Amino acid sequence: MAKGRFQRWLKPDHRQKQVKPQISVASYVVDNWRRGFYAMCGVTGVSVSVAVLAVGWAFAKERMPTYNLTPMLRGDNMVETYIDESDKPIDDRIACAVLREIVTKLRAVSGPKSALKSRLEIATNAFADKAAIRARRELDAQDWYAPLIDGRRTREVLPNIECYALAGNENAYNLKWTERVYTQLYTVDEAKGGERVLSVITTRVPKVPADLAKWNPWGLMISEYSGILD
Repeated sequence: MAKGRFQRWLKPDHRQKQVKPQISVASYVVDNWRRGFYAMCGVTGVSVSVAVLAVGWAFAKERMPTYNLTPMLRGDNMVETYIDESDKPIDDRIACAVLREIVTKLRAVSGPKSALKSRLEIATNAFADKAAIRARRELDAQDWYAPLIDGRRTREVLPNIECYALAGNENAYNLKWTERVYTQLYTVDEAKGGERVLSVITTRVPKVPADLAKWNPWGLMISEYSGILD
C-alpha cells in the first residue's frame, strides 16, 4: 500500500477554524443591482443639471418676446384681433384706442367731485416724466374742473375721436375730438364746447401701474403733448 499518497488526507485540517464568507447568488445579484442603481442615479442627476443649465442659457441668450392679443371692434361691428409683440413698436390702432381712452377720462366731467378727481388722477397716471408734472399742474390751476361741478354743468366727449400717426415719428399722434358742455337745464352751452386738438408723443414702460392695467396693459404713456388741458 502506498502510504504517502493517502496519508496526507488523514492529517488534521488546521484551516477549519477560519471564518469563510457566506456568499449567495441572491446577495451577489442585489449587490450588483445596487451599484448599478447608484451609478444610474448619478448619471441621471448630471444629465438633468446639464439640461437645466442649457435651457437657462438659451432663454437668457435668446429671450422669447411676450405677446398681447387685443380684440378690437371695427366700425362695421366686426372684431379684429391684433398681436402686440413687446419688443416691437405698438400697432397704431392699439395706440389710438388707448389715447382715445385717455382723452375721454381726461376731459369728460360728470358726477361728484371726489369721483371726478379720482378719474382725473387715473388719467394723469398715463402721462410720464415731465408731461405728468405738467398735466397735474394744469389741472391744479383749474381746480380739477371743480368750477364746472359747482355750476352744475357737465361735459361730454363725443365718441368719434379722430386719431392718426404723425409723419417722421412712429411715436407721435394727433387727436381731434368734439366736446359738449351742458347746463343744469341740460341745454348745450355753445360757448364752452367745440373742437379740441391734442398732439402727443408716446413711450412705453415695462411695468404698468395697477390702475391702468385694465384698459392700458401695453404700458403706453404720453411723454410729451402740445397745447394745454383746457
